[in-house]
Parts: sequence; structure tokens; C-alpha cells
Amino acid sequence: MTETLTDPAYDVLVIGSGEAGKYLAWALAGEGYRTAVVERPQKGADSR
Repeated sequence: MTETLTDPAYDVLVIGSGEAGKYLAWALAGEGYRTAVVERPQKGADSR
């Protein structure tokens, strides 16, 4: 499936899963928004 600007896979992109980010994503998902949370890799994490 190919998404376009008129049909995106997500309604909201939350950058970072800190205290505010995870609550915001949870609250918006509860309202029916398709949400995604993006977090930077942890040091030493396998990036495969």
C-alpha cells in the first residue's frame, strides 16, 4: 500500500516518548487519531 499526502498512514507523529510525548500519543489515539511515536535509538542498541 502506498500512502500519499492525501492518504497518510498516520494522523499524528509524536517526536519523543518522554512524559508529554507518551501521554499525548495515548490521548490522541484514544480520540481515534492514528498516532506514531518516534524515538531516537539508545546508545549501544542494535540498529538492524
